[in-house]
Amino acid sequence: MKNPLPISTGDYPGFYEPYVSKVIAAYESNPWQAFKVQAEELPDWLAEVPLEKQKHRYEEGKWSVREVIGHMTDAERIFGTRALHFARDEPQSLLGFDENAYVQAANFDATDWSVLLNNFKTARLANLAMFETFENSWWDKQGQANNAAFRLGAMPYIMVGHVLHHVHILRNRYGL
Repeated sequence: MKNPLPISTGDYPGFYEPYVSKVIAAYESNPWQAFKVQAEELPDWLAEVPLEKQKHRYEEGKWSVREVIGHMTDAERIFGTRALHFARDEPQSLLGFDENAYVQAANFDATDWSVLLNNFKTARLANLAMFETFENSWWDKQGQANNAAFRLGAMPYIMVGHVLHHVHILRNRYGL
C-alpha cells in the first residue's frame, strides 16, 4: 500500500486532531493496517449484538447503536468522496454535512442490522480499493471541504481515527 506519510497538523482542520492522534498513537503513523482490520473486525465484533442493545441509547437524545453504525458508514462515504475529489484536483470547496440531520433522515433503527454492518464493510473496502489506485505523489494534493483546507494524505488518518473514536464510545458509553 502506498503511504501518505508524513503528516502534520497543518494537513487537516484542527477539529480532526483527536482522530489523527489516535491513529498515530495506535498504529505508529501507518493507517493501512487499521483500514483493513476495521473493515473486517468491526462487523464481526458487532454481529452478535442483541436487538435490545442495537437500539440502546446511553442517554436521552443520543444516538442508538444502530445510528452510530449508520453514521460511521455515512462519514466513511463522505470522507471517501472528499478523498476522490482531492485526488482529482477539484477546485471547489466541498460542502460539509450535518451528521445529526443525516442520522435523523436515515431511520437506521429500522434498517436490518446485518445490512448496516455490511454497508460499513463495503464502504470501507471500496475506499481502500480507491486508495490503492492513488500515486504516491498524490498524497500531497490539497483540497477544500466545508471551507477548510485538507491534504489528501490526511484522509486515511481521519477515516481510521473517526472509527476509533466511535468504537471507544461504543465500548465505554454503550457497554459493548
